[in-house]
Amino acid sequence: MSQSSKSRIAVMLAALLGTVLSASAHDPMRSWASVRMTDEQVIVDVEMAGEAAMTLIGVPAGTQPIPEDAGALYGPMKTAMREGKLYQLLTDSKRLEPLDVSVEYDGDDAFKFRLRFARPKGAVAQLDAAFLAGLPDEHLTILMVLQPDGTPLGASVPTKRERIVDFELPAPGPAG
Repeated sequence: MSQSSKSRIAVMLAALLGTVLSASAHDPMRSWASVRMTDEQVIVDVEMAGEAAMTLIGVPAGTQPIPEDAGALYGPMKTAMREGKLYQLLTDSKRLEPLDVSVEYDGDDAFKFRLRFARPKGAVAQLDAAFLAGLPDEHLTILMVLQPDGTPLGASVPTKRERIVDFELPAPGPAG
């Protein structure tokens, strides 16, 4: 199979997964994430239903509704993200601290998270879906690994028992 055929299949897979996951993002047992590398950063975007997102701040899944002022949760959720309770980027078995974290509530039961990390120096990194520890075994999350231009490099389904996903960091582009 040619490289362009593989690329087209990867793009179609990503589009299909994105459609399915967007439609099911409000299912408390579903979430999606993408990790995209640039020459300087690794960016992790996550979307999950409010019930699952509340577990980041210690609220057991399904025990409390999202407060009317969901913005009041942003501070505690950002703290949890900085503490590595959502995703952790690892290199040489060491957790990297995020440069920046953000959270946004869509007003319809989904939270969107973004973590930005400095790009590790090595060729391989790991992403730990740490949030799965606080969710039931049946929670499904799909992780897409993307090139800087958004082209998919691969997909993975981390589980509560196998949370860590290894991925290669493409070589940085030529200095401009």
